[in-house]
Amino acid sequence: MSGELAPLGKLTDNNRGPIVIISAYSWVFVTLIIAIIRFGLAIHQKLGFNLDDLTFSLATLLAIADSACYHVSVNAGLGRHLSDLSPDHLDLYYKMMFTGQYLGIAAMACAKTSAVLLSDGIVPQEPRRYYAMLSIIGTWALFSVLAVSFQCQLPHPWVFVPSKCSSHGDLQYPIIIGNLLTDTLLAVWIIPTIWKLLMDLRKRVIVMVLFGTRLIVSFAAIGQIISVAQNLHSPDQTWAQFGPSLWTQAVINLSVICATLPRTNRFLASLQSGRATIRLTQFELDTSHNASQAPTPEEPPLKLAPSLDNQLSTSVSSGQKKKKRSIEDWKMYMAMESSQDDETSTSSLFNQGGVVLRHDLTQQVEIVRKKPVTVRR
Repeated sequence: MSGELAPLGKLTDNNRGPIVIISAYSWVFVTLIIAIIRFGLAIHQKLGFNLDDLTFSLATLLAIADSACYHVSVNAGLGRHLSDLSPDHLDLYYKMMFTGQYLGIAAMACAKTSAVLLSDGIVPQEPRRYYAMLSIIGTWALFSVLAVSFQCQLPHPWVFVPSKCSSHGDLQYPIIIGNLLTDTLLAVWIIPTIWKLLMDLRKRVIVMVLFGTRLIVSFAAIGQIISVAQNLHSPDQTWAQFGPSLWTQAVINLSVICATLPRTNRFLASLQSGRATIRLTQFELDTSHNASQAPTPEEPPLKLAPSLDNQLSTSVSSGQKKKKRSIEDWKMYMAMESSQDDETSTSSLFNQGGVVLRHDLTQQVEIVRKKPVTVRR
């Protein structure tokens, strides 16, 4: 019928490539939605475009380009039997799969880098640990590129026939394992620092869970290894690469998606914007320090939010009446306020029959360290 678009592919018993196309564009759709959410929240939170945003954007574009390579690979023969392909189609298939490997490695490297930059922007790390993590990611990416480039003989390294390649395709294993290990490390490396933050346990757990979602990529990489092991030495590679292609798409796009999940949390976004400040004491970073040491007069005190557990009261007056508010009243009103925007003032909470003139709140905090430290580069 006129006006109808031709199908991207026809699924048959001898052609399962269209499933790869469906998978590729499904991942593109999900990744783009996550990217829109990330930058939409950034605009709402009035966050600037930082280096982690740049690397995430690059990762997203590279993942989309990788999906396009899979589409072309399917048109050239991915998912069909080798004997059914012409030499021209087979040559295009090899080149597209070869290019897709580079794009996938670059997308995952950018996603990992974005995760490191994001975590450092929210919870600053020690410079040595920070640069060590970036070096590990760079080392994996460099090794992976070289392994792909030289796994088969020159001058046609893209012609991937494991039985004829000097490496027999076995270099795919260290690439996948390295990716798995770096993602696992990224998921847990920030946990010790988060655990020492001056925030309540619930928020610490939320932060750790959000960064820990990167373990999903590691689990997908395990499936990728199994699929590669089952199909690597098949003589019919265009047919056998169907399964590994699906797993590789999942690993690449999950790597990009998990790089931005922490930014979807409003509390973490407020930390990165500077509206909330995380302060670590040296006592927390170095548990062997004597906490009883008193500060010198010129050192600033450690500022903390007032505790709701102390006994306190405040006078609230209006033109008509004067009331004494207890700590229980404050707990109720602060619980009401927690559901509103973080920046909304509480000055009108007691406005019942008049206007609040003034309320003062004083909190005394014992110093636990000679010099409080704000960990921020």
